[in-house]
Amino acid sequence: MLRVRQRSGQLLFDLVVLISPSHPVYRGPRDGDDHDRRAARLRLVADRVDAVLTPEAKADGAQLGTITSWLVDDDGWSEITGSWGTARVFRPTVTLTFEPPDGG
Repeated sequence: MLRVRQRSGQLLFDLVVLISPSHPVYRGPRDGDDHDRRAARLRLVADRVDAVLTPEAKADGAQLGTITSWLVDDDGWSEITGSWGTARVFRPTVTLTFEPPDGG
């Protein structure tokens, strides 16, 4: 994970994701890599976003690990955890967008 931020009604994760060959946007490995790695943004938008971020998560350029768990309870609360901190988000709208590949 590259960055995590909390804004009013939003939780934003800047990530590097691995795309599997069965995914429609798969383009194959680049530049000697063994995976199709892609920069992406995971955005959760909700009326209630409660996040406790570690000091490292608030620092620019820190390596933040991964999303370790993402649990959803019967009431619609998502609890998301990782070495970057913990967040609870109530019935979020979730989007994942890929950054354009380098060079167009």
